[in-house]
Amino acid sequence: MVEELTLRPAQLADFAFCQRTYLEPMRATIEKLALDEASHLANFARRWQVEQVRIVMMHGQVIGWLQTAATDDALFWHSSSSTQASSGRGSVAGLCEF
Repeated sequence: MVEELTLRPAQLADFAFCQRTYLEPMRATIEKLALDEASHLANFARRWQVEQVRIVMMHGQVIGWLQTAATDDALFWHSSSSTQASSGRGSVAGLCEF
């Protein structure tokens, strides 16, 4: 069951939160494979567009984010991430029912 979720438009101040929740789950793999973390961070910064991002909140607390882009006939889900504390609760993924 999805708990009460709300969305709000992202602000530039949300960038650090979005980047952190995007990178944290990949950190062990990046280190294990000796990948270039700076390159991943730069790529994220290039793709993150504040006007496409919504901050996901549960009970008034920020728990994640999603980035979408709309065209005339489609909605594209670019990226999303959530905090570890909200993981497994159907939060961000629960926003979309297929």
